[in-house]
Amino acid sequence: GPDVVASIRHPFLIATVKDNFDRFISCKQTIDEIHSKLRDSEVHGSTGVSTTQLAERVAAVQHETERTFSSLLERHQQIRSVIGLLRRFSLLFSLPTRIRQHAEAQDTEAVIGEYKKARQLVGYSKLNLFGQLMKEVDKVVEKVVDDLIMKLVTPSTPPEEAVQ
Repeated sequence: GPDVVASIRHPFLIATVKDNFDRFISCKQTIDEIHSKLRDSEVHGSTGVSTTQLAERVAAVQHETERTFSSLLERHQQIRSVIGLLRRFSLLFSLPTRIRQHAEAQDTEAVIGEYKKARQLVGYSKLNLFGQLMKEVDKVVEKVVDDLIMKLVTPSTPPEEAVQ
């Protein structure tokens, strides 16, 4: 338990202090000297830099750093927002290619499903980006519709293919 650990640790600590006693004393004297010099500097206003001046300079540097990097941090947040938005809409941006692939594979059901998803996500948005995207999607879907109409009106199309 804790008593065993303390009984083992205690002799080790005593040995460490004895072995390094001179170092402990030297460190204590150095700390006392620094403290004394700082106190004298504050009280007597010596020519050295006081802790108050040091604190003021550190505050000024901190203020300058915040001013300099705040615009970078704002840009970083904006970029992260745009990346998040692009990830959410990546499905839409690959939509024309997926619809073309389904059309080439003559998978009309998949073309219809993709088109419905696009209309649900984008709706009839007036945003230029989505408008351009939907124009491309509409072109591909119109070609699929035209191809289907051609199959229906072509006399050589077997009835079972026409029904599909």
